[in-house]
Amino acid sequence: MGLRQEWCDTGRRIKSATTLLGRDDGTEQKHFLEVTMNKFELFTMIYFWLDNYYESTTDDRILNQLSEMNPFIWADIGSADPAVYIEYCAFLGEREISVDNSLSIAKEYVATIDYVDVTAAFENIDPEEWIRGCEKYLATEHKGSDISD
Repeated sequence: MGLRQEWCDTGRRIKSATTLLGRDDGTEQKHFLEVTMNKFELFTMIYFWLDNYYESTTDDRILNQLSEMNPFIWADIGSADPAVYIEYCAFLGEREISVDNSLSIAKEYVATIDYVDVTAAFENIDPEEWIRGCEKYLATEHKGSDISD
């Protein structure tokens, strides 16, 4: 079995990627590490996940949070209520965000929101489903993809 470093030409920021060669079954396995996300991309993923959860609950408190968080109201990078995004950025500090650590950071952030139902939306997330959602979102043209933290 050998290792080969390579870059994935997806337009995403990838710190490293390795290909494991010569598996026992004769196939090649690729594993990409640390596809990075910026603060706004993670904020938007949290918003999307919470919006999807709201569809199943229609809880007014969650709708209120979504209204304050909405990252698409204004043309700039932020939220409908600017204080929400400012507080979110202060919470993150200088953390590096990757697809792999984004769910744990998202859970930490929503735990700071005063609505119990918002936290509940993130309690039972399947990590693989979250990662697939991140990868799908990051693979498309989206607001904030051109910023760096």
